[in-house]
Amino acid sequence: MDTKGLKFFKYEIALGSAMPMPKPALDLFQYEQNSVQQFLYTVGKKQVGALFKKDRKWHLKEEGKDEYLLSKRPDICEMLDYAAELGILIPTETSDSPETPITFKLSDRYWSKFDQYAS
Repeated sequence: MDTKGLKFFKYEIALGSAMPMPKPALDLFQYEQNSVQQFLYTVGKKQVGALFKKDRKWHLKEEGKDEYLLSKRPDICEMLDYAAELGILIPTETSDSPETPITFKLSDRYWSKFDQYAS
């Protein structure tokens, strides 16, 4: 994990200003990607269960759509890794098996803090 990138991400989150989401937009949750915080709010609170790791890779699932493997977007995977490293996103359960999907949600600290980014 890039230490410089992690420090920058942590600094921007601490500032509280909306961080722009990497472009192009993902095919899922298209209208909820105005900022990193809005995206994290959507997949970590509004749609708990939409974001998960399977085989140690990030996946995204929107109701009624096919599962999306995020490794196609290393910029977003890096952002999610930073959010998990900083405790913004936390697993909802644990498993010893990498094949078992582990869903993620916003941590208690950010559960209401990110409400301001709701669409």
